[in-house]
Amino acid sequence: MGKSKRVPLVEAAGDINSLGEALRSAGLKLEGGEAQKVESPSESSVPSGPSREGTPKSKAKPRSASLSIRRKGLGGHQCTAVLVKGLSAEELGGLCKSLKTALGCGARVEEGEVLVQGDQRERLKAVLSRMGFRVTGG
Repeated sequence: MGKSKRVPLVEAAGDINSLGEALRSAGLKLEGGEAQKVESPSESSVPSGPSREGTPKSKAKPRSASLSIRRKGLGGHQCTAVLVKGLSAEELGGLCKSLKTALGCGARVEEGEVLVQGDQRERLKAVLSRMGFRVTGG
């Protein structure tokens, strides 16, 4: 074990909501219960190739998510459906887990959609736009 380093959870520049965000901002990652230093590209052992400064960077199209409310087949309860096209089953599972954590409510992946318990449309709009999605519907 190396020398421990204290990482503050609150920074004046921005708001940090979790320990993971605090570690990333300090250049660390959590692995096996211990904070490990993340290698920057300049420190890595990857050989340096030709410079790509002159080539234009491709602009990634912002991902879009559509929200809708569902009531049928839920025993009178309602849920908010999040449809994001172009995500694999693993990516949908990861999105579902991060939405459950961010919203503090239940969610599941069903038929290519993430179903979040309750009417969470307004909260989902805010969380998904912070994640980089363009949100429609709701």
